[in-house]
Amino acid sequence: MTLLIIGALFLLLFFLAAAWAAARRPGQTTGAILLLLLVHELLIRWLQNLAGLPQAEVTLVSLWKDVALAGLLVGTVFKSWQIDRDLRSRLVWRPGEPFLAAFAALGILGVVLSPDRLAGVAAYRDYFEPVVFYVVIRLTTIERKQLSRLLKAWLIVGAAMAVLAIWQSGWTTAQFAAWGFGTPSGQVGIPIGGVIGKAGLRPPSTVTGPNELAGHMILMACAAFLLIFESSGRKRTLFVVAAVLYGGALVASASRSGFLGLLLGLAVATAFAVIRKRQDVGRLGRRAWIGLGGALAVMALMAVIVAVSGMGSLIGHTIQSLAGQYHTLDTLGAVNFLVQHPQGVGMGLVGPRQGFGFPAVAAFHVEGSYFQMAMEFGVWGLAIFLVFLFLALRQTWREGMRASPPTLRVLSGVSVAGWLGVSVTFLFLPLMQAFPLMAWLWFALGIGLQARRLDLDDQAESVGHSQS
Repeated sequence: MTLLIIGALFLLLFFLAAAWAAARRPGQTTGAILLLLLVHELLIRWLQNLAGLPQAEVTLVSLWKDVALAGLLVGTVFKSWQIDRDLRSRLVWRPGEPFLAAFAALGILGVVLSPDRLAGVAAYRDYFEPVVFYVVIRLTTIERKQLSRLLKAWLIVGAAMAVLAIWQSGWTTAQFAAWGFGTPSGQVGIPIGGVIGKAGLRPPSTVTGPNELAGHMILMACAAFLLIFESSGRKRTLFVVAAVLYGGALVASASRSGFLGLLLGLAVATAFAVIRKRQDVGRLGRRAWIGLGGALAVMALMAVIVAVSGMGSLIGHTIQSLAGQYHTLDTLGAVNFLVQHPQGVGMGLVGPRQGFGFPAVAAFHVEGSYFQMAMEFGVWGLAIFLVFLFLALRQTWREGMRASPPTLRVLSGVSVAGWLGVSVTFLFLPLMQAFPLMAWLWFALGIGLQARRLDLDDQAESVGHSQS
């Protein structure tokens, strides 16, 4: 009882601190939480395996992210109300948002109708808790300097994640245990696997497992790719190295869908950058051609890594045996079920899922996030979400094309390329349950969807400062 009281007081103080910080500096608070999420799982592993804390205490500490998110939302709403008391200018529908609202409402109905309402609430939280980052960005203005610092910090943390993942790809079971990751197994996010000829333990880096790591590397590689076009000189070379590093970490993760998602993401990022550069001057200038050369250099180096590592052989073997692959059979089983039962099985009743509220045995098992969504929201729920995503990404593309600050252009491009790239993994893996990954995806979408407004707000604030 004493532990619970102390834990509750700690969480209350954390909530108040987050709300106070968000009310003063919403942009910095959002960025700090997003960066901390990237090392959240590592902290939990160390508390369990190195500090030896009881599970109850570890669970209390793990709730920091939920409490911080609640404080962030409350503080941001208060800040926005101070700036614009009726909030009308910030609550105008953006393209696709009526569909997002309909999707959220359908989820609430699904919770009410679910045979297991506690599981329904837990599943609803999985889907919509990361959307708070999108809402926060919609309600506030983040200055260009703040976004630029966050982008740099994100890529630096990502580089550390990538280096750790590449190092871990050669670790033994004893090394994982010695460094506080526990005894490797699929249950703790360190499965046995690897590329052809180099099977071993797949690295989780600082997140829940190799597949989530692959999702983060897709986003970061797309960002580095776009920055190649926006930079010059040594900075461009630095981003070429960073893009190769992120791609190398993804290869080390041995995530096949992640690798395919990376290829799609980089292709979209290249198209975005080239079209944007051509739009500026009506043709591709010298800087754009150099940027394209840098992007091709990344592709060439990545091809070498893929060939040497055995990832190419792994992808080839997967294609040759596609009909018998586990994920193929898993997906086909879900499609066949949905054809006969388009309403799905109910909110919270689809596995694989772990954690408080979920049943020990799911009513249906499918790993692809989009198919999980169809099972829980019905086929029409998945259709509504995909319509929202299409409209939002189309507008994000347009906003990014019109934005003038490089940071906004890069984040807009990351939003489109990242969502499309990671969507490849959503077809086969339950990565929508990975809170840090979804938090960054929703944050990028929120930035990209209103890049033009953020640009104008920043210009107006700059004019106000100069006049004063």
